Amino acid sequence: GLVITSGYETHNKFVVIVGELPDGTIVGSLLINTHANAGSEKVNKCQYPLKKETYSWLDYSSWLDCSRIVTIARDKVLSGKYCGKLLEYDLDLVIQCMKDTTLISNKIKKKYGIPVSDTQQ
Repeated sequence: GLVITSGYETHNKFVVIVGELPDGTIVGSLLINTHANAGSEKVNKCQYPLKKETYSWLDYSSWLDCSRIVTIARDKVLSGKYCGKLLEYDLDLVIQCMKDTTLISNKIKKKYGIPVSDTQQ
């Protein structure tokens, strides 16, 4: 599900798994980026800061892009390295951001168990 750019043949990415299909073959993930994904005001509101001081597995403070859920085969994710998990406080805010945004369709939210905002049902 990832397209590598900037001349990289391969490129390791940190992902945050937010859900998986009932059969366990596909996971929905958010990407961690070095810089916030710039775009519309809606996209900008979906960039969640992750501090190096909080997450020792990060090489530097980064941004979690909550504007889209990336579908990745579970075996591809599991071939990587487990680094840690988000703190409950951050996870609650990330889920609220995904719930509130209209950039992720309700169909995709429901597919991965993300709550749907009452105003979007």
